[in-house]
Amino acid sequence: MLKNSNLQQKLVDEVYDKWNTEECKGMDRLEVIKKYFAPKYKMAMQLENMNSQVNNGCWSQWHYNNYDEDLEDLIEYAKKGVKLDLKSFNSLLEILTHIKLLGNPEDYNKIDECECFNCGGSGTITEYDEDDNETEVECVDCDGTGTCDEDIDGEEEYCDLLSEFDDKYYDLEDKVLNDFNTLLEKFDELKNIDISNVKIQSTVKPKCKLTGTDGNVFSVIGKVSKCLREVGLKDEAEEFRNKALKSHSYDSVLALCFEYVDVL
Repeated sequence: MLKNSNLQQKLVDEVYDKWNTEECKGMDRLEVIKKYFAPKYKMAMQLENMNSQVNNGCWSQWHYNNYDEDLEDLIEYAKKGVKLDLKSFNSLLEILTHIKLLGNPEDYNKIDECECFNCGGSGTITEYDEDDNETEVECVDCDGTGTCDEDIDGEEEYCDLLSEFDDKYYDLEDKVLNDFNTLLEKFDELKNIDISNVKIQSTVKPKCKLTGTDGNVFSVIGKVSKCLREVGLKDEAEEFRNKALKSHSYDSVLALCFEYVDVL
């Protein structure tokens, strides 16, 4: 495990000491920091939480324990680290950006067809009248089809995708912690850093559901454009929209969607 030290650990310890007092009972970590500490402490805590969660478990643990609420802040910190030429932050930004492109676990929910439990897939069940005579009747659970729809929770698939980034983070080793401390030491410089042009080249496409568009081409264009903007791909969103509006058919727009997003 990568162990923290120096300035970051000092700031984190101060937050935990305060958090454990009676006056902070019932508050979460970010509420404590917002009320009692300067913004530098928030950065220190969020970076520490990410590091400890991933190294003690994995990115899935970080997600399960709701630390993924920090994702946007972490991406901002990583971009500032890149601007300061802190080498490990290039890899960290790539990891965090790809995690953002995965979307949410709910995006992976699906409905699967399975054998009806009530009739065993036959579509009928046996009923008995008062004289104990057998009659085969249509199964009411599956309306005689022998199959039922089963809701599949997307959480497992989402976490499987997250696990692909575990080793990439572990490979950063101690250099990422050294860079965390350097970033904190230069905290006062960060407010003047422009990160608007910091990007990574990614082959990962954001997830996008097109359900509910009902074949409306403008609804499709709007959904895909919004999806791209939400993950920070503003230039790609504009490029997609311009190309889509020049397309001559619904099918050509749909084909274009697959070039920019992973359609669910």
